[in-house]
Amino acid sequence: MTTTMNISPSDRAMQRVLRHLNGRARELKAKIVEERNRVQDEALANHDGSVGDIVDQAFAATHLSMEHDLIDRCVMQLDEIARAQQRIAAGEIGICVDCDEPIESARMDVNPVAVRCTECQTRREASMRTGDCRSTLGGYPKRLR
Repeated sequence: MTTTMNISPSDRAMQRVLRHLNGRARELKAKIVEERNRVQDEALANHDGSVGDIVDQAFAATHLSMEHDLIDRCVMQLDEIARAQQRIAAGEIGICVDCDEPIESARMDVNPVAVRCTECQTRREASMRTGDCRSTLGGYPKRLR
């Protein structure tokens, strides 16, 4: 038997989810600022007139690319949090986008931005591994059809 997360905006569980999302959003914003400052500082330090050899240039380019990737991941997570906050406001948090069934409360506790129940997420991941990039139900999540 799975427990579902039927919560209203006033429930303690919802408040816990919101606190978690808001805290994570603050962490991500701070990380983005930190990484952008680091990229800028390193760019200024490497622009001191010394060019270095091709290996140094390749290392610097790879390092810069990794830092940009980290920033991109943080921005994507912030987007997920914003979408979760919109679902909370619309009263749609905890409902699977594929099957319209409640998402298990244990899953929501671990991953409050989850949009699929465990079963639909497992099915989606399996289809992604086999190269079938469509969602589990006819190519698009049920709510988007």
